[in-house]
Amino acid sequence: MGEGKRPKRRILILGDSITHGGEGDYTWRYRLWEWFQQHKIDADFVGPYTGVNRRDEPVPPQPPRLPGEYETPPKDRIPWGYNVNVSHHFDSSHFATWGYQAKQATSVIGDAVRQSNATMLLSLVGFNDLGWFVNDANGTMKSIETILQECRKANPTMEFVFGNVVQRSKMDGRQDLIDNTNLLNKLLKTAASDWNSTKSPVSYADVASLYECGPEYGERCPAAYDGLHPNALGEYQIAKAFSNALHTDFALGERPVEIPTWIPARDLRAPSHIVVEGAPMGLAVTWKHVFGAEYDYRRREKGQSKWSEHQIATNRADLADTNPGTGYEVQIRSRHGYENGSWSDSCSAIATRDTAPPPRNIKVFPANSSFSISWDPPAGHWNIERYEILWADQDVQGFPSNQGARGNATVVHGLTNGHRIQAGMRTWTRSSNGLYGGGEYAFARPLRLGVGSPQRPSHLEARRVDDRTIDLSWRGRGSNAGYLIYLRNVSEASDVATTDGQVVADTSKTVAVMFGNIWDFEISVSAINGEEESQRSAGLVPEKAERSCRRGD
Repeated sequence: MGEGKRPKRRILILGDSITHGGEGDYTWRYRLWEWFQQHKIDADFVGPYTGVNRRDEPVPPQPPRLPGEYETPPKDRIPWGYNVNVSHHFDSSHFATWGYQAKQATSVIGDAVRQSNATMLLSLVGFNDLGWFVNDANGTMKSIETILQECRKANPTMEFVFGNVVQRSKMDGRQDLIDNTNLLNKLLKTAASDWNSTKSPVSYADVASLYECGPEYGERCPAAYDGLHPNALGEYQIAKAFSNALHTDFALGERPVEIPTWIPARDLRAPSHIVVEGAPMGLAVTWKHVFGAEYDYRRREKGQSKWSEHQIATNRADLADTNPGTGYEVQIRSRHGYENGSWSDSCSAIATRDTAPPPRNIKVFPANSSFSISWDPPAGHWNIERYEILWADQDVQGFPSNQGARGNATVVHGLTNGHRIQAGMRTWTRSSNGLYGGGEYAFARPLRLGVGSPQRPSHLEARRVDDRTIDLSWRGRGSNAGYLIYLRNVSEASDVATTDGQVVADTSKTVAVMFGNIWDFEISVSAINGEEESQRSAGLVPEKAERSCRRGD
């Protein structure tokens, strides 16, 4: 392509978290800027943002929002946040956002080019499209092509360097991500050549081949601090890939970025100023933030030897699963992905709890893409500010969702018919000093949405384990949310079938009795869907013989 006679380049860098960076990072943008300075390349980095991603602030536990309640606005951008050794002359303007997708960029990139008067685009997007199932390789390729087209509409002589998508460390069950990444990179390499023109040159940066990360490295990669995002080495490798393209195709610089043999280490000093104190939900632990670090904390009951270890992003940990009146020791250490520093000294305090018990008589009823839930308040006099409804869709991977509620009933909308939902509740109170406290959870029966009433189980079979135990199995419909097992003592004429209320998710269960023998009991099973319950199956009395027995319907 050649350098040609062009005015000072105005370079817009488009990217996601790999480009945006986090607190304490140098970023590959900085390493590329250093290269520009070393080789006296006349260019400005442009774009609406200047800093890395803002870290989460340490806050005490907060109750979930009520439906329609004002949502906290997104956290503001920060202007800096780079490693303390980054030059304050760094021309840090960019157009990168944590979690950004190529698809999202298609609708705004044209305006970004116009507003910044950009003359060159360096693009490194696509991972989130593939990683979060936004698009497959072909769909992501269309988004990248749209980015090119929108940029050319804004500036017909735009120059481009498209970086390909890096692989991440191996994730179980995500062969699709590996395959889609390989296919996208193959398509992008071919397309970059096809898109290239004298008027609007296009180059391809083979980032993936230089970036030492991928499934072949197992769980940890040399280039990534967490299996994806670049560490100090990875930042150099990405910068080198772009400098290769800029040097080869645009004649910039005497040579590409050179990766040094010594790579700076992250400052992971032991945290200080640790305070451990009783809180409404158990224990609150705070400490002085170590710039650029996240944290591990571990705790144990005083007098015990075994630690329980956890990770946290901010310099505050709230320990809710503690026993009131029990003393605990806590230690903190700084962490950055897989790297960590040394543990702090131990600090200790006695756990407290000043929260209301969970609500009583929680009942759930399935509906079309939703469920209703009702409850009674806990016994006693409590200053309950609101209730929390927690639910998990057990047919998809992901975290539970929640919402706030007041009164004694509410409805949860926007769910998927046919999916099994497990819901629970807890109370939220507010202490005199303004701190919120969430109580312990109580759970309702599971439910399956939009499938109608539960269907009666059939074909009970029992296989004797010993005189008090059997392995019980039965047939049930996939639309049932769970099952209840009933026992009736056949040696007592007045006895009626009862259940312990424990819901069985599958169509088998080991059943044992504490007193007497298992053949003294008639066993039956019902199906449930929330509060709805089917008729019980025909009863089965296990035989004393070693052979299995069966009762059909």
